[in-house]
Amino acid sequence: MTRSLFLSTALTLLVPLNLASAPAFAQDPDDQPLETLEPQHIDLDAIVVTASPIARPLGQTISGVTLIDGEELRESLSNSIGETLRSQPGISSTAFGAGAGRPIIRGLGGDRIRVLEDSLGTFDVGQTSPDHAVPVEPALAKSIEVFRGPASLLYGSSAVGGVVNVDTGKIPSARPEGGIDAAARYAHSTVNNGDEFAVGANVGLGNIVLHGEYSYREADDYDIPGISGSDALIAQFTADDPDFDPLERFGDGFVPNSDLENQSGAGGISYIFDGAVDGFLGFSVSVFDTNYGVPAGILTEEDLEGEEEEGGDGEEEGEEEGIRIDLEQIKYTVAGEFKGEFGPIETIKLNLGYGDYEHAELEGDEIGTVFNNDEFEGRIELASRPFSAFGGEVRGAYGIQGRFRDVSAVGAEAFIPPSEQTQIGVFALHEYVSGPVVFDLGLRYENVNNSTGAFVAEEDGPEMAIENSFNLFSVSGGLGYSLTETVFVGVNGFRTERAPSVEENFSFGPHLATQLFEVGDPTFGKEVATGVEGTIRGEFGPLTTVFNAFTTSYNNFIFEQETGEDLDGLPVFAFVGADATFRGFEAEVDLDLGSLEMGGLGEVRLAAHAQADMVRATANDLADEDLPRIPPLSTAFGLGAVNEYFGLRTEIEYVTAQDNIAAFEFATDDFVFVNTYLTIRPFGTRKNLAFEVRGRNLNNAEGRVHASFLKETTPLPGRDIRFTIRAGF
Repeated sequence: MTRSLFLSTALTLLVPLNLASAPAFAQDPDDQPLETLEPQHIDLDAIVVTASPIARPLGQTISGVTLIDGEELRESLSNSIGETLRSQPGISSTAFGAGAGRPIIRGLGGDRIRVLEDSLGTFDVGQTSPDHAVPVEPALAKSIEVFRGPASLLYGSSAVGGVVNVDTGKIPSARPEGGIDAAARYAHSTVNNGDEFAVGANVGLGNIVLHGEYSYREADDYDIPGISGSDALIAQFTADDPDFDPLERFGDGFVPNSDLENQSGAGGISYIFDGAVDGFLGFSVSVFDTNYGVPAGILTEEDLEGEEEEGGDGEEEGEEEGIRIDLEQIKYTVAGEFKGEFGPIETIKLNLGYGDYEHAELEGDEIGTVFNNDEFEGRIELASRPFSAFGGEVRGAYGIQGRFRDVSAVGAEAFIPPSEQTQIGVFALHEYVSGPVVFDLGLRYENVNNSTGAFVAEEDGPEMAIENSFNLFSVSGGLGYSLTETVFVGVNGFRTERAPSVEENFSFGPHLATQLFEVGDPTFGKEVATGVEGTIRGEFGPLTTVFNAFTTSYNNFIFEQETGEDLDGLPVFAFVGADATFRGFEAEVDLDLGSLEMGGLGEVRLAAHAQADMVRATANDLADEDLPRIPPLSTAFGLGAVNEYFGLRTEIEYVTAQDNIAAFEFATDDFVFVNTYLTIRPFGTRKNLAFEVRGRNLNNAEGRVHASFLKETTPLPGRDIRFTIRAGF
């Protein structure tokens, strides 16, 4: 794949639609009544679908689920999915510079969190390393649904920690009102001199709906309020070398090599059924292309001197210029949903996808390592008709899912061998409802097969090829009860099994992005998680609240641990297994403060929002040693006002210090960000035209994400003012 292929594909998809056929992404519907424009986050009536094929309102879900759309999604938009979701309760980010950021849910990331695009995987190598971007464009998302806790029953053993599903609408599921649904947006950010443009639409031609979209983003190195190196790291370097000059090692007022450029495009076509069978069947092709810098880590050039000498002048020059990632992907997707009389089945859902992914890690003008990933995934879900039993109503959902992945890394820093992974799973879910009582039970069986070409698993060891096969069983059961019409409580218990990832099994080599020499263990057995989660969701007069508490015990929890050795000038970190415990909570509260009559501005609705989350994770086999990169307690409080012509919200975000750390980590200081969001609708809700101003970190504070490998050298962006204009019809 090349950029010329990208541009020709995107233009082929968009030109026939005259750039008018892009998605109605993240926009308000016309003529929206004032009572729905409340400045709050929690909508208990919203229907969630990721957590179960048996769709339920958010206020009656037993596990922790969040739906982000509309104004809230626009306020949160960033360069990556991880940073877009970072302000949500229970979610952090890998924060690997501006170009790469995967979500961390309840302290879990990597192969335990599945990021989906329209209910299928993203077909990348993002779980291989935190410096690898997820090829999903947040700017074009219609909504994002987050399912905290185990979603392995539906989406496989790689989802034992949770699921993020991005609804892009690339395959239309309904006819647009008026025959066309179009939107466009332009934004500029001051913190990185960044510009973003996105356009898309759906066009209806009878029962056929066409879809097209295109987005472009570019940004310079982003600004920070001081030196990019942390005080603790500078103190350590100074102790080792009294003549150390931080200005020669770190960026002053900016993060070096944090610039990016990316573009994406997609086209789709659907046929809408409206006879004996309702639903749709469609196809889409999408392309994603990005080039971004990977900020430097803790090690200095002197630390890597031996490796630079080995690589010659070209590699030394590349190291000085910094590592960049040039990523290209093309993806093909088929999706359908059919509702009708199919005997005992009332709904059939189909999702098929194939992705061809490649990225090159550039060291100056030299290609250091090339990653390739060819991946196929398919799933079929059948939802049964409700039937009466035991004085209540029973609904069922049944499905089969298959996934094949062929991944390779070629080059000097290829730390995993060419590998193949096959996953085949079947699942069944049943829900029983009787009056205020809801009971659900889910089962899944999955076979995972990991195999490699020849590789070396230890220093000076022999070459070997390995094949591992795992049979995995997972079960989940939940009980919910509606205390009143507006208050719901629930408890969910689960036992899930996960196969080791290819990286955990077979890694052996230098990984410059994380500045580690990573060593896997091909003898790992499966990882088993057993846990319980409780939730309460409801409205108490003007107060709306969601509270989740959880505890999960792991047998053979796999993570990286420092060995004290060095190879190729890098510290050796080996994947190890230990019993571990995760426990914590998420809480959200909205308070309706009523409304005011403000003369010419008319009626203005007022509301307050507060949230907090915490996770504590320890490895029991290691004398209750704290696990690495676990996010600290995070809180936020905001006040908002909205009417037909404007919306205003101010928020204070406070992240506490993290001193529950692993032996090789630095503690992380606390920080406070002040954020403000202003939306102006000059024609009110009658026309979909708006001007937005978003201020993030207005107090220009230094903030570091403890879950990031780069937290000591790459703080979060400083003060940023983002100006946006959006329009749709």
